[in-house]
Amino acid sequence: MSIKNILRLIPDDLKNSIKTVPERLSNLGNLYHQRGQVYGDSYITIGAIMSTLYPKGLVLSNQEHFNRYNLLSQMVNKIVRYSKNIHENGHKDSLDDLSVYSQMAAYLDEISLAAKNNPQNDEAVYIQQLLEQNKAMSQEILNLQDEVVKAKTAPKVPKAPAKTRKAS
Repeated sequence: MSIKNILRLIPDDLKNSIKTVPERLSNLGNLYHQRGQVYGDSYITIGAIMSTLYPKGLVLSNQEHFNRYNLLSQMVNKIVRYSKNIHENGHKDSLDDLSVYSQMAAYLDEISLAAKNNPQNDEAVYIQQLLEQNKAMSQEILNLQDEVVKAKTAPKVPKAPAKTRKAS
């Protein structure tokens, strides 16, 4: 059924409350400006902070690392938002969110530590084996990349002409 036919089924008062795509985009532009008044350019500041925290970069190699990094990133974002409003009595929502994200991170840390310290935990052993395999595969990939670079930069040796056999 086409959109026009679907719209015919909707009462006019309800149909008029449905926003068009341009209206939705306009509202999002307004939302962007409203949030910018409160948060400033915090989304740009995050990169500088994270690169200061991890000047040599950061490798996230498993789900646990990604979960932790996500929470850390959320916490840094909330700190930046709070700091952008330091002269306007801070930003209570950001502090509340920061508290929640901190406890979520503490929970993940505690679970991870308990799993790693439990010699009876087959899953911890399995995860450790996966990490070791991941490191080995990463090293293999690096070695292959080195070989490709060497092959591309090695001097080209001309091929010897193919020998032809004489027919008897």
